[in-house]
Amino acid sequence: MKSITIFVMLDACRHDYISRRHTPFLHSLQSSSLSCPVKPTFGFEPDAAYLAGLYPDQADGGAQFWYNPKDSPFKLARFLPKWTNKLPKIPQKIIRKLLLKAVRLSNSAPNLSTAWLPFHLLNQFALPMMNGLDQPGFCPGHKSIFDLLREQNLPWLFHAGPDYRVTINAACKRAKVKLHPPLAFAFFHIGNLDGTGHAFGPHSDEIQTELSHVDHGLSKIYRLANKRFSNVNFVIMGDHGMIEVDHLLNVKEILSALPLSLEKDYMYILDSTMARFWFFSKQAKQLIGHAMKNLQGGHIITKDEKDTFHLNYPHNRFGDMIYLANPGYLIFPNHYQVHRPETGMHGYSSNAYGQQALLLINSERVKHQQLKTPVAMRRVFPSVCDLLDISVPVDCNLPSLLTDLP
Repeated sequence: MKSITIFVMLDACRHDYISRRHTPFLHSLQSSSLSCPVKPTFGFEPDAAYLAGLYPDQADGGAQFWYNPKDSPFKLARFLPKWTNKLPKIPQKIIRKLLLKAVRLSNSAPNLSTAWLPFHLLNQFALPMMNGLDQPGFCPGHKSIFDLLREQNLPWLFHAGPDYRVTINAACKRAKVKLHPPLAFAFFHIGNLDGTGHAFGPHSDEIQTELSHVDHGLSKIYRLANKRFSNVNFVIMGDHGMIEVDHLLNVKEILSALPLSLEKDYMYILDSTMARFWFFSKQAKQLIGHAMKNLQGGHIITKDEKDTFHLNYPHNRFGDMIYLANPGYLIFPNHYQVHRPETGMHGYSSNAYGQQALLLINSERVKHQQLKTPVAMRRVFPSVCDLLDISVPVDCNLPSLLTDLP
């Protein structure tokens, strides 16, 4: 019998999802835990924040794709004719799966994806964060929690995609078999709420049903851990929230009306709540800048916001200009949803109420209280290190939530 720290990344769990009716286990646990809203870093890829304490521009994160033709893993896609983009959904999905299989013959990165980028443009883009969360090199130049565990020779259990299904049922089954001493750390990615929130929205009956299902599964993992370990630190964190979609923005239609040529004058990618542009001509910068400035329902990210969101990359691979949609607005069609719009979405400003996620830390070492003030997601990293009695890297000057509350 020994101590274990269990980290559950509860994908898309809003900070206000917990209730006595739908999540009785989490509601009860909350009363004996530190809980608060947590503000994710900007964009769609906050993993480096809670695993390594990094801002987007420190980790080259914030979006799944960047413009990088030189290092694109999809060079094979240039041989596909343009008419493949006009195929129905099912044939396109088959081609994308075959393309990914071919790419993986020379690239073993687990996070490869084509999303719904047009086939003839795929070879213009690469994925900045291709390594798995627990792999060496996940955050080049920085140490993640898994790098620190490796240095200390501490064993861990890792349950996340693509090797494992990220459902609560799959996590419970794996915990029953694998959650034993001498493990010091266990990481579970649970994705039930994300898919349901996108499909039905954050205030739907479906999300309430799914919350009850997830809550029951988490109680099973918690009870199991307490039977097998003498001390359990239980951390539950949503990586972002979910906001109801009630307006659509057709950026693609606006661009098609401009006297510009894609690839020759500009390149772009639509990330559901962001439109990112790369300009190859002065005219493109002026015309697109004017069009996006006048598009109601969002705004072009300013220099001050780049400082606030930490988007000062030493390159322009994430875009020369970024248009950010207002909460509740969805850019559609985009390069992730092309057939129907989602009902719920995330990826908005972290200051938006519904974008903020849940953080709950249950441990004998933490002061039990419910905070209304949101904390930065980056502070989860030193807090987990604190629970594991591991020193944070010297380049991380963030205080642990166990000792320094807002």
